[in-house]
Amino acid sequence: MFHPLYMVLMIFFASLVAGWVNKKFPGTSHWILSIIPASFTVLVFQTLFSDKGFPQRFAFDWLAELGLTFSFRLDGLAVLFTLVVTLIGTFILLYGGAYFKDHPKKGFFLTWTLFFMASMVGVVTSENIFLLFVFWEFTSFSSYLLIGINHEQESSRFAAQQALLVTGAGGLFLLAGLIMLSLITGSSELTTILAFENIQNHSLFTPMFIAIAIGAFTKSAQVPFHFWLPGAMAAPTPISAYLHSATMVKAGVYLLARFFPLFSQTPIWTPMCGIVGGLTFLVGTLMAIGQTDLKKILAYSTMAVLGALTMMLGVGNEVAITAMLVFFVAHALYKATLFMVVGIIDKFAKTRDIRELSGMRFLLPLPFIAAILAGLSKAGMIPLLGFIGKELFYKSVLKPDFFWPLVLTAFIGNSLLVYISANVVLIPFTGSKKYPSRANLSGGWLPGILTLGALSFVLWILAPWFYKLVINPAVLAMNPQWQGYKLALWYGVDAAFGLSVLTMITGIILYVFRNRLRHSATAFAGFKSFAPSVMFARGIDALVPVSQRITRIFQTQNLVQYLAWVFITASILLISSIVQSGSLDFSDWATGYDDWVLFFIIALSTVLVIRSKSRFTTVVGLGAIGYTIALIFLIYGAPDLALTQVLVETVTVLLFVLVLYRLPRIRQEQNTHRLAKGVVAAFAGLSMTMLVFKANSIQFYDSISSYMVLNSYILAQGRNVVNVILVDYRALDTFMEITVLAIAAWGIAALVKTRSTLLTLSPIMRASAKLLVPMVVLASLYFFYRGHHQPGGGFIGGLLASLVVVYYSLAYPVENARRLVRLEPLTIIVLGLSIALLSGMIALLFQNPFMTGQWIQLDWAGGLKLGTPLLFDLGVYITVIGVILLQFFQLQEEE
Repeated sequence: MFHPLYMVLMIFFASLVAGWVNKKFPGTSHWILSIIPASFTVLVFQTLFSDKGFPQRFAFDWLAELGLTFSFRLDGLAVLFTLVVTLIGTFILLYGGAYFKDHPKKGFFLTWTLFFMASMVGVVTSENIFLLFVFWEFTSFSSYLLIGINHEQESSRFAAQQALLVTGAGGLFLLAGLIMLSLITGSSELTTILAFENIQNHSLFTPMFIAIAIGAFTKSAQVPFHFWLPGAMAAPTPISAYLHSATMVKAGVYLLARFFPLFSQTPIWTPMCGIVGGLTFLVGTLMAIGQTDLKKILAYSTMAVLGALTMMLGVGNEVAITAMLVFFVAHALYKATLFMVVGIIDKFAKTRDIRELSGMRFLLPLPFIAAILAGLSKAGMIPLLGFIGKELFYKSVLKPDFFWPLVLTAFIGNSLLVYISANVVLIPFTGSKKYPSRANLSGGWLPGILTLGALSFVLWILAPWFYKLVINPAVLAMNPQWQGYKLALWYGVDAAFGLSVLTMITGIILYVFRNRLRHSATAFAGFKSFAPSVMFARGIDALVPVSQRITRIFQTQNLVQYLAWVFITASILLISSIVQSGSLDFSDWATGYDDWVLFFIIALSTVLVIRSKSRFTTVVGLGAIGYTIALIFLIYGAPDLALTQVLVETVTVLLFVLVLYRLPRIRQEQNTHRLAKGVVAAFAGLSMTMLVFKANSIQFYDSISSYMVLNSYILAQGRNVVNVILVDYRALDTFMEITVLAIAAWGIAALVKTRSTLLTLSPIMRASAKLLVPMVVLASLYFFYRGHHQPGGGFIGGLLASLVVVYYSLAYPVENARRLVRLEPLTIIVLGLSIALLSGMIALLFQNPFMTGQWIQLDWAGGLKLGTPLLFDLGVYITVIGVILLQFFQLQEEE
């Protein structure tokens, strides 16, 4: 059965290997990679013929208890948007392969275009709103990289940063809105959310709706967030054709369409979407008038059409929604075609300025035919799909319950679209300028522009079939009660047709007076200083001195001051919260003889650390504190923690010994400085002490310890409850922890500047090392294996194994220890993380949540049970070894 998750993962995989494919097959890589989206286009299209109906839901449980699932949804709306993303994406890959032929960044383009494609498919097929948000942010990130592909140019960097900041800020609003929506409806699944009734009665409705609307408006370049879209035209044409005309900018429109069943009946829907969309429609077309760059003209007209789509969503009747969906398809087809044609013009004429272009039909006859078809569809001329979209647009605003400003907005905007279409198609291609020969358009230049251009005509001929198969399921996804406003090749002579005729006449008249109109548009140049794009740039510039002042105050390059600010802030927050919450429970204060003995050892060691003038003595004192804490763990029945604490302290002491050789002598501090540090330390200690006693006095939920003890062996086949929690019950937490540990180790190793070691290699250490290495390694494997039933486990075993290797590296030159291990520490870390991740993914093969333990019993081995938790623990074992060796090897290497 077709599953959207497989499609998303497969395209992500294609993105992962795209660079390698391009390296191995540089001439045909774009053809090879385009097979994947082309295949999925066919598969998705076939779902329209399925007898299963819509919607279809697909889900993999992730954290089911928290309502988090990998859930996907296929309905008419998702299918329509997915078809556009994969179909146009296929042709963009072919076109981009030709455009970037022999270009060093071709592999980069293929990689991130496929990544973006997978992200867009994820956005439009996600059933879980938080999964949708993850893919939403993926589109912002990948578009940022694609817009800034020519990062050597300042304009590209600025355009990419501007797009990321605007859409990224909108993404934060969207996340806040989705969280509020989940709280209101009690679910994160669209099926439940869209069925929620009277949502406007909830107190969080207005801020929730505004937050989601801002997220959609920033993505789809609605006023006043529109300025990033024309700036993004700094990207190469294939990227502009895909991201900013056919797909990414439609994500906001999709979001509004997806939530249409939930929001369309609320009082705020029509005013917000209608006004913002209508204003964007007018602003986009008016701003296109004075442009002479073909890409800028298309960019502003894209912005205008996005406004028209939003406006139709705001109108919200059945005709308007049908018009919106037809308009969406028509725009994706003709705009992608026109962008690709403009890219060809730019390649061969070396300019996009319409004042310098003429007679290109002789040089590019086939692109000229495609441009004519796309331009006529953009203008809304019969017999193209754009004509049907425009007719339905007029019919929706001519309904009796709407008033003349909507009709006027639609008329002005559509008339200017006719004018813009004529500028884009007629000026570059007409004229008498001759070229010596036709351009050689081999490779992937033509498939996209010819196919997409022809579809604008073919879908007009097949309008009834196109409506029944593609448009109607999308309409029903937005309102199942509608019967459907059927498409027709011709609606007869009515008010809408009269407006269409008047629109064409007005657009042609404007084109005749184009030079005067373009000149008059320059009269508004004085207002550019108040444009949102200028205000945005000023805001970014104003942030620089502010950030510099803040940096001078807080970034003092003094680690002690940084820690002091952290401790003071955390302590104030903790103590104030604890004081407000009530009294503390001192019933468990130490009363036994052994408690007081351990207390005095820790206290004396602390005084030794504070008063010592020798770093070596300080290390000894800290070690004594750590080992005493291990005794506390042992006395109170936590042997796993005691073993871990002892080994960690041992590794830490060795690490300190190595670091001591790198540090300067201790300098005497002023008494005021020492006093200040003492106050901060005492304040932090007091806050932590209060926190411990407070934690002991509150119990929000029933204790789960009894459940863990009773079910440790039954559910996880292990008697050591601590290890079962780490590798089974909460394996995901452990995986995240070792991942963070690995990242931190990598960062620390990068910061450490090595120099010649001052350690003396002792013959006694050498002799003992040869004996200890095999014995301790075997002991570490024993502790690792027994960990599921007795004290031990992967963390303890890994510490023990790495400790003996560290000892070996102290006894012999570090090169000897490297040869003993054979693998590089980074390789060991990656291997360990990979094994841990693989152990969790095995559960998915058996339709179980990620990291669920899977067990098999080996009868031939006396009933021995083996499971994925053991494999996960092995990953922890290996990762810990790699992390520790990375630090010690880095510290011991010579420059």
